[in-house]
Amino acid sequence: MKWLEKWAVLLCSFFICNISFGQGTEKEAKEFYNKANYPKAIEIYTRLLEKDSMNYGRNYKTGVSYLRSNIDKTKAIRYFERAMLSYQRKPAVFYNLARAYHLNNQFDKAIEMYNMYNVEDAFGKKRVETEKLIESCYYARELIKLPRPVKFINLGPMVNSPFPDYHPHVSKDGTTLVYTSRRSGTPEANGIYPADVMSSQFVKEKFKKAQSAGSDINSSQNEQAVGLSDDGNTVFISRDEIKGVGNLYWFKRVKRDFEDGQIVPEIGTSACLSEDGRTMYFASNRPKGYGGLDLYITRILPDGKWGIPQNMGPNINTSKDEDMPALSTDGNKLYFSSNGYPSMGGFDIYYSAWDADNSTWSLPHNIGYPINTPDDNHNITFSNDGKFSYVSALRKEGLGDLDIYKIEMNTDRPMYSLLRVKVTHEGEPTETAEGEPIISARDTIFVSSPEPKKSRPAMYLPNPNTGYYTIILQPGRYVMEISSKNFQKYNEVIFLSEYDYTMSIQEREIVLRKL
Repeated sequence: MKWLEKWAVLLCSFFICNISFGQGTEKEAKEFYNKANYPKAIEIYTRLLEKDSMNYGRNYKTGVSYLRSNIDKTKAIRYFERAMLSYQRKPAVFYNLARAYHLNNQFDKAIEMYNMYNVEDAFGKKRVETEKLIESCYYARELIKLPRPVKFINLGPMVNSPFPDYHPHVSKDGTTLVYTSRRSGTPEANGIYPADVMSSQFVKEKFKKAQSAGSDINSSQNEQAVGLSDDGNTVFISRDEIKGVGNLYWFKRVKRDFEDGQIVPEIGTSACLSEDGRTMYFASNRPKGYGGLDLYITRILPDGKWGIPQNMGPNINTSKDEDMPALSTDGNKLYFSSNGYPSMGGFDIYYSAWDADNSTWSLPHNIGYPINTPDDNHNITFSNDGKFSYVSALRKEGLGDLDIYKIEMNTDRPMYSLLRVKVTHEGEPTETAEGEPIISARDTIFVSSPEPKKSRPAMYLPNPNTGYYTIILQPGRYVMEISSKNFQKYNEVIFLSEYDYTMSIQEREIVLRKL
């Protein structure tokens, strides 16, 4: 009987160890966190927090894990708020709580936390970044008041999965959809599956079950869809390789699959073709650009080779990144993503219109909310009639992580224009001795409209870091009134015409005169 008792003890010990291991330890949670396997880190940290709900490190890392994953970013807030109550708190918790508020449209709270981070961070490691994010909060706060009249339609389980599905590209007739998905294969160190290119055909008013775009495209490495020709027969893919990270290829359709891949030399990260296939727009960080990724254009020469790429210039490119070009059906609008223009918080989607009279592309315009959000928004693609577009988004009704959505576009015309107004005072300095802007708290701007539907006046306050007022208005006639103690009242009639809506930003500096 003693041997039975010994085996019973050993068996119990085995189960206890397994139960303990299954629940996860601090060490395991840290390993998952360091490997960026955030879902597993969340699973263990939340269980550990049941025993010690105010532990700073566990709350902070749980918040970061939610923030860096696509599970539910709203849940990050509660963990950072708990971490804020700890005496151990560090400047990073202010920054990450600000990001959590920002991504969840709580802009006033985000601004407060960004400013607190700038005070707490003695070394100013993220000062430039936080000031840009504060500007984004002011921009997003106004932009969200004028949502575009669009409807999101999830493409459902025939296309989407519980895993990341993103970078959609559709042929102009709307019958071919290619996109990127991380749903199968051998998981990487962070627990995420490698990226593959998927394809789905639109038959009898719905998309058929998505399939691999072909064995010539997909491998054990990461392949991502970064462009599709108008006819749906040429797909651009970016492939991570041991030698040459992110090489760009194009593949031609052969029956159902895409085959016969060829590397696109000296191009970049993403591309699109004109309707006739003779002009290519692409993103690249080639030398002598404006900084980061720029958009370029190249055309096929008489000998069949691509000509020397031309940078699309400062009307399009910034010192940051411009990526994922896509043309409208008529070829007169170029859509792309950028983190260099005023945005809601990261990459936003913009478009530039072709001016045939002057042979130039207009300054870009933000495509608007809710297509753009405070999170990164990377690409959009349109079907032939222009009424539908396709994007990837993280929404509550999704199947899990990023999903592919069809958007009903009720109008393609921008619904607003952006004004940035700086107010200075006659006889007073505008900067400190260190070059910092002097911000006056005594100024208020009221904007009203004589039109009945827009008659409610709005009051604006300046960004405390730059002094600029961010004002977003719909088409029409407005009266802007600026009041400041001991200075003359300023009045101006603003008329925003159709032309104004091809402009990205209107900036003006107004000098108030002394009484």
